[in-house]
Amino acid sequence: MLMVWGAQNVGILADTRFLTPGFDTGAAGLTAIGVYVSDVVTAARMRVRHNTTTGETNAITYRLRKNGANTLLFVSLAPNVAEGSNLNDEIDLASGDLIEVIATKSGILLNGALNPTVSIELL
Repeated sequence: MLMVWGAQNVGILADTRFLTPGFDTGAAGLTAIGVYVSDVVTAARMRVRHNTTTGETNAITYRLRKNGANTLLFVSLAPNVAEGSNLNDEIDLASGDLIEVIATKSGILLNGALNPTVSIELL
């Protein structure tokens, strides 16, 4: 199964935003939006895409969270890169686990309207 999270933008401040399961035509929020896992699965093959590069100096890191804790499944995009993937790390999930995807900016962005989308395969 392929899960997708996204938003029209991730804001401009150096903060952490929560992407919406599916896609939100507004800004990624400051409040967690999670999805409960219904079976034992493995989260793998994370892919991230912006519609444009930021053209700035600050990276954005997208990360899967499990039950409110950061996992090792993440992708960091440098400002001159519009897409990336993590095809190496896998996270075991159990029924009832709550998963979220966050976007953490290392500094202020002049333009956060990147239309980021994140896909993760649940195997």
